[in-house]
Amino acid sequence: MKILLVLKSRKLWAALIAIGLVIAQQYGKTFDGDQVTGMIVILASYIVGAALDPGKGENKFLETLASKKFWIAVVGLIVVGANAFGLQLPISGESMLEVSGVIGTLIVAMGYADKQQVILWDEIIEGETESLGE
Repeated sequence: MKILLVLKSRKLWAALIAIGLVIAQQYGKTFDGDQVTGMIVILASYIVGAALDPGKGENKFLETLASKKFWIAVVGLIVVGANAFGLQLPISGESMLEVSGVIGTLIVAMGYADKQQVILWDEIIEGETESLGE
């Protein structure tokens, strides 16, 4: 049963995608080095963001689809990897790395903020239940 829990992990899938990108870049030359680095920064940030705020755990698939962190990561990956799909963005590889860093920082910050919001709500609920008992 533990293997099923591991296979449901969003962090595991993000790490596998990052490994796949490295392998694809090495053998298929689909992405250049800056693109792969930028996409790995975004995926690593998503892993950290998901670790900070793992969610409620009720329905991981629907929760992931509703996650702002997830969609920011998806859009970031598409923008950074746009050249591989034939879109030529007027941004240098160095600038794309900077964009990736900003996107990654946003994802981690959102994970931290979501975690703090859960802690705050837990404290509020505990305070309300304690006041009801008095």
